[in-house]
Amino acid sequence: MKRVNLTDTWLRANNGKQTEKEVSKSDGGGLEARLRNGVIAFNYRPQLKNGKRIKMTLGRYPSMSLADARAAVVKYRAVVAKGGDPRKTQKAEIVQEGTEPTLNDVYDYWYDNYCEPNRTNPERIKKNYQTHMGAKFGEHYYKDLARHSIVQHLMSRAKKSPNMVGKVLGEVKQAIRYAIDHDYLKHPHIIDTLRGSHLGVTRGVKQRTLDEKEIKLVLDAADACSWHERNMIIVKLLMFYGCRSGELRQTQMDWLDFDRMVWTVPAEYHKTGKQTGRPLKRPITDEVLPLWQRAIAISQGDYVFTKIEGKVNITEKPMTVSGMLNVSFSLMRWMNSQDDKTLWPAVEAFSNHDFRRTARTYWAKFGEWSVCERMMGHKLPGEADVYDKHDYVEMMRPIYKQWWSELQRIQFGGENVVSMRA
Repeated sequence: MKRVNLTDTWLRANNGKQTEKEVSKSDGGGLEARLRNGVIAFNYRPQLKNGKRIKMTLGRYPSMSLADARAAVVKYRAVVAKGGDPRKTQKAEIVQEGTEPTLNDVYDYWYDNYCEPNRTNPERIKKNYQTHMGAKFGEHYYKDLARHSIVQHLMSRAKKSPNMVGKVLGEVKQAIRYAIDHDYLKHPHIIDTLRGSHLGVTRGVKQRTLDEKEIKLVLDAADACSWHERNMIIVKLLMFYGCRSGELRQTQMDWLDFDRMVWTVPAEYHKTGKQTGRPLKRPITDEVLPLWQRAIAISQGDYVFTKIEGKVNITEKPMTVSGMLNVSFSLMRWMNSQDDKTLWPAVEAFSNHDFRRTARTYWAKFGEWSVCERMMGHKLPGEADVYDKHDYVEMMRPIYKQWWSELQRIQFGGENVVSMRA
């Protein structure tokens, strides 16, 4: 006899019950009931034909009965069996039947139709939403959400993660506006006028660049720090190329053409690529070539930079976003922890992106504005970007060579230094 774990008795006994941790009760076949903050929601967790495991919310108890939840699973299981995605079927039903969507429904409608096809790192965007808003309000019906409850919740989270909360707020507002514009949502935009400043989040334009003393300290520390060689190479390439962290993190072996001496980042892997449809191309100079070669030699798998486990073991797994962002912070902590303050004076906090801003500031001395903007991976303003399809690679090369020489002078002194340690 099939064992049934989920019963009406359990649902009645636990509805409205407050627990310290989330409680899940399985019914088999992918159906579960989840109790959080006194609310019981029915979830379905099927595996799609492509092998991806998904989760979708069917409804909340007691508005949805156990029998209705089981019937919904049978219906959506048939969709999966035919190779479909039951989440899309569910959303179509919500629109057609005019039933009330949850905040998760609204967010997922925007995510599936706009965010995933158009934004870089959409999985990370959704994870941040789930952490800061979805976990608290996602399973509540949108029409029942109270603005003051959202404000109080986000204010408490902004004390620890102000910038991230500001980003999540902006994306949720965009999701609600998108759903309203598409006639998916029939209710007013309850947080449209809510701003980050209302939550105590202030975001100014960052101005941080490193001066010559700081550049020397960073490069010297990258060589001296007791960390994995991979991280030293990352710091030097970030400083040299002024590239976005994600472009370096996602670089695969076949993106490096050592015959033509060009590093190419496909359009789908960089910030402006989905708008322009063009890859980013940067030269590999003779001076920086040893860094790339060494990175490949110590890597595993298809990626140039892969995940480190146990602080020393290189794996075949792609390097994570947090792992890449943590490189500069790890270096800064090491520098500030050194006892010899004559050799390692305290430095103001810096990030990977500050290397990018620093490089661009120096390039202005070496080459034309438009070439430097292409080196940054920026679009040119106005009609210039529509008509100018030149890749600028050979025009970039002498600027990078001058920048390399400048870095040598800053780190080692003298005018004729020709190579940075790799």
